[in-house]
Amino acid sequence: MSLTIFLTILSLLFGNFLVKNSRLNIFLSKKNLIEEQMPSQFKSDSELILYYNPNCPFCKKVLRYLQDHPHNVSLKNISSDPIAKEELFHIGGKVQVPCLFIDGTPLYESQYIIDWLKEDSKEK
Repeated sequence: MSLTIFLTILSLLFGNFLVKNSRLNIFLSKKNLIEEQMPSQFKSDSELILYYNPNCPFCKKVLRYLQDHPHNVSLKNISSDPIAKEELFHIGGKVQVPCLFIDGTPLYESQYIIDWLKEDSKEK
């Protein structure tokens, strides 16, 4: 029996089980449960989420900008929050920081993020 046939049979037999119990599915279930239990005043109305690592010099650059020019940005530290790191990988496709999600779309590179924040503040 060839390896291809064997893998095909395995995927047919266990395909639904593997998808239902994947790390991504478990992660999304936990995330949805946490968001449902969170009081509404703590939920972010803005769709800006910054994933960062406090030891990253490029992240520090963006964080300094945010200190000087406040925006309504949710912060997620990937070094202390493994769920945030997993989320960044599965939604953004890679674990690169800083990453600003704007309405679910990732924006990488510190200078691009700062430039976008500058433009966003001009529009308001």
